[in-house]
Amino acid sequence: MITIRTETPHDWERVHELTMSAFDASEHGHQGEAELVATVRASGAAVISLVACEDAQIVGHILFSPVTIKAQDGESRLGMGLAPLSVTPQRQKAGIGSLLVRQGLERVFHDFPFVVVLGDPNYYLRFGFQQASEFAVAHGFAGVPQEVFMMKCRSDAAPWLNEGGRAFYLDAFGAQFADGEAGN
Repeated sequence: MITIRTETPHDWERVHELTMSAFDASEHGHQGEAELVATVRASGAAVISLVACEDAQIVGHILFSPVTIKAQDGESRLGMGLAPLSVTPQRQKAGIGSLLVRQGLERVFHDFPFVVVLGDPNYYLRFGFQQASEFAVAHGFAGVPQEVFMMKCRSDAAPWLNEGGRAFYLDAFGAQFADGEAGN
């Protein structure tokens, strides 16, 4: 049986190993995701970090960290970004990632109006994510197609999101550009 719980500092080494192996086995390989998790933790930002356990062993991890949308009306709105999601290679395609996403979204939506993710639309659309462009929201990562940038909102958030804007992740995620800057 899979249980989901909040990550503790005791879990950090295992989550690092799990993230490395999960992404090593992926199509694109490890791209620094394990180091990203550690850097986000070290930033002191308020995160939601969950682990999936099976027989007391951690087999999955998901991290949500703050993302700010700088709207075109001059307002900034705080939500969360989902990244990364990791499942041990031996247990992938067993529903563990889906369970982490669903329970993570439930926790996030208690306090935040939206979640963004850069990822495979074929995977994330099934959880109710939509193309962020449908809300006139874009990311600022050079060389990353806007088509892989998705968003899910609480129903009370959608009206102001239609005003559009640019999403900014924590600095740990790398350089991001504002509208009109190079790299768009």
